[in-house]
Amino acid sequence: MSNATQGLLLDPNILSEETLLKIYNKAIGYLLEGRVYMSFSGEGTEFTSKFPISVEQILSECSYALKQKNPAKYGNIVTQVKPIFV
Repeated sequence: MSNATQGLLLDPNILSEETLLKIYNKAIGYLLEGRVYMSFSGEGTEFTSKFPISVEQILSECSYALKQKNPAKYGNIVTQVKPIFV
């Protein structure tokens, strides 16, 4: 997955840390259940739809937003790494 979209879906300035954690935990639940499709059927009607974005992307976006919101707790966002040889 590309990191190009990180920070575009979940804005830490709009969503609280609690909300971001709820979204993250819900995505973990979907991942553990193996859920990637929503379906409904009843009274002769059947509907199946894929989630708008992947669970992996939700986890990545939440992690990125939480790091922006509280870097002391969730870690800093690393954009460049510079090796130092001793």
